[in-house]
Amino acid sequence: MLTRFLERQPAGVALSAINGEACRRCCAELGSQLRPIREFIELAVPHGQASVIARLHEVGQVIERHYEGKPGTVKCASRPIHEEFAPFIVREVAGSVAKDGAGFGQP
Repeated sequence: MLTRFLERQPAGVALSAINGEACRRCCAELGSQLRPIREFIELAVPHGQASVIARLHEVGQVIERHYEGKPGTVKCASRPIHEEFAPFIVREVAGSVAKDGAGFGQP
């Protein structure tokens, strides 16, 4: 019965209530399933708008940044709160919803 369940549930983890076997694996799977969905965006932020870059660091995960140009560019993974950054968005990466930090190798 357990084998059939695990075959149908690829993210399933069999956990022993008696000895705690697979407890770490269960916690790791829960963590990956509960991780927030992130969208990948590329922004052009003028150098005088440092508060925008600071806010990106607060609410998202800055993947890449380049300050050489005017304006600087920032690639960021954030939860869907784009209205706050709408004036600065250059592009949203298509199909970018991810949980693993991947997403910017795509055109």
